[in-house]
Amino acid sequence: MKKFNINDYRGKYAMHCKTEEEAKDFRRVMHKAGRKWIDHTLYTKVFNWSTYKEKTAYLFNEGRFGPFNTAENEGYTILNWSDFMQHEFTKADLRDGMVGIDRSDERYIFLCGKFRNADGEQYWGDDHNLNEDFTSNCREELDFMRICTSTAEVLEEWCDENNLTTIWQRPEVTVMTMDEIKEKLGITGELKIKEV
Repeated sequence: MKKFNINDYRGKYAMHCKTEEEAKDFRRVMHKAGRKWIDHTLYTKVFNWSTYKEKTAYLFNEGRFGPFNTAENEGYTILNWSDFMQHEFTKADLRDGMVGIDRSDERYIFLCGKFRNADGEQYWGDDHNLNEDFTSNCREELDFMRICTSTAEVLEEWCDENNLTTIWQRPEVTVMTMDEIKEKLGITGELKIKEV
């Protein structure tokens, strides 16, 4: 999912919103960017999705809206908000059968509100142990790094890598000292960091 930067899309662009949720999210982003409708009304005050529903396109550089096929026929480049929409995956999004993979590559199946190991006997991830961002209150190695769905048809193969599709992954932050950076880059002399 790419981040939407309105400055990258000047000119004849239209944003297609296929669902009411997408349209609400897009209008919120337009409002934060200081955009208004052509009549200077705030994006948060007028909701036009119900007119064209899943065919709605917002001509956001002009503060107008219409059906995306009309915008396309008029030469607008059609963007899809679903390609930009940022959704933070949380514990509420978990469904039975999903697989959690921790820092040590141990795999757990989510069943009945808990993550259980592959044999189903032990469980990990009670609400008091698992934070919203899938970090553990107990030990860092139990932080989930990935949440996946499985296409397996039998339990023995449920957590096999070739049956998994990642739907959420923890972004890792690398922390390094200046000496470690120099070593990694093969620099023997002085290193200066330039502000951009």
